[in-house]
Amino acid sequence: MMFHFNHGALLVSALKEKGMTKSDLAREVGASRQLVHHWCSQDTLTFKNIFRICQALTLEPVSFMEESHD
Repeated sequence: MMFHFNHGALLVSALKEKGMTKSDLAREVGASRQLVHHWCSQDTLTFKNIFRICQALTLEPVSFMEESHD
């Protein structure tokens, strides 16, 4: 069975939960705010970016990808 995760929506939700802005995340991962905005609008992210984001948000990659946001 294959699952589809909307990584951008999960990222937006995780940022809200952590009280972080896109600019905060950009500083934490060494990326531009524009790149973070791009990530937030994407359905899928590369594993490399997922790990960078999870590290900055102090989340486990598996928990980030398994979260359900209805």
